[in-house]
Amino acid sequence: MYTLRPLNNIISEKYKQIGRPRKMKLWTEQWKDGELVMPMKPKEELIGDFIVLGDFGLAHKAGTSTQKMQSPPTYCAPERVHNINPSYGSDIWSYMCIFFELYTGTYLFQGWSHASVVSSIVLALGPLPESWKGTYHVGGSGEDKWYDQNWQMDPESDLKERITQLRPDVGARELELVLSILRYEGDLSTNTRTESQQRSFWTTTHSKDSCACMHSNIERSFRASIQYHI
Repeated sequence: MYTLRPLNNIISEKYKQIGRPRKMKLWTEQWKDGELVMPMKPKEELIGDFIVLGDFGLAHKAGTSTQKMQSPPTYCAPERVHNINPSYGSDIWSYMCIFFELYTGTYLFQGWSHASVVSSIVLALGPLPESWKGTYHVGGSGEDKWYDQNWQMDPESDLKERITQLRPDVGARELELVLSILRYEGDLSTNTRTESQQRSFWTTTHSKDSCACMHSNIERSFRASIQYHI
């Protein structure tokens, strides 16, 4: 979402420029109620130059267990559909999916359901950890081939090759970042998306060159459908 340029601090003046927000309380089973806010389209001259990433579904307090899946399939870390609670690592996976989409203009993993997205993940990254077999819990039991450690990857599905085709100007730093974060957890308790990788993600996505590339893509692909919440 794009930010807005500074507005008059008087609430009534803000409403004159952007209209009164339309929202309603939304009850959830989480630690606090949420709000359902109607998207709005501000005038072009009110749109700022900065971009913020929104939530990928309903937020959870760190460290709490969850019984229901809230993450959209396209941005969901694979461990989440294998009975592993959300973590900072699963957030970083989701942010990487967004980063890839903004950087290339296409989804990182294709599919309309959790199962089809997991199949896309396996095609790009290889088989899931064998210890995950039997724990898939979203719309079925999963496919045995997801966990087949003898899986032979199709060279045409190689993620590195795909990135360089989509963005021939990609730098080694950005390429290394994507490949280092998109790793599976080794077992049900160990997260391989380490703190150092999270710092690398933050540093790279905030570097001048990366921001310029992303902003150029976003400007071209998404400006016509800008939405924001008040």
